[in-house]
Amino acid sequence: MSQSNKFEIAKKIIISLSSKLLTFEDDCPELAQFIEELESINFSLRHQLVGTIKPSNEILTSLNTIRLNSSNKKFGGLNHADMTKLNWTKIYDGVDPKHSFINGMFASRLLGLDGYYASNRISAGLMLILPGVIYPFHTHPVKEFYYCLSGKLLIQHDIDGKKFSLGEGEISITPEGKLHSLEV
Repeated sequence: MSQSNKFEIAKKIIISLSSKLLTFEDDCPELAQFIEELESINFSLRHQLVGTIKPSNEILTSLNTIRLNSSNKKFGGLNHADMTKLNWTKIYDGVDPKHSFINGMFASRLLGLDGYYASNRISAGLMLILPGVIYPFHTHPVKEFYYCLSGKLLIQHDIDGKKFSLGEGEISITPEGKLHSLEV
């Protein structure tokens, strides 16, 4: 597959993400700046991808289990075939794999310092977390948005916080510096 086709897939997903997030803007005004950044992306600023990262059998098997409902299939034309064409990497590649979450989380970075398209202001991508994986408590110095395409994600803010569920087509916002964990 040509590199340009991967860039076109990534571009369609980014544009679709921007329009999906617009539907949440009234309920989540903190999305406004992120949406503005997405809408101002210069799609001529492409990162040079070093070769093609063929998805591992583990990733392909996991992608086969994803059930995209009809509204999510409209998400940038996202489909199983396109998802398998993207570059997928382990989020914590090269780290001691004694923790199960390290082996069960993958990303295809679409936008940012290491995505298909360059941005030094925001980052966006697809994240695949395998069933049964618990990503332990951690923080980020930036705000984090999750938009669930498939399945169900449990999120917990703070150690004593109550877990809440994020289902298909729903969004969650984790403020910068907020301790949180994820579970599939």
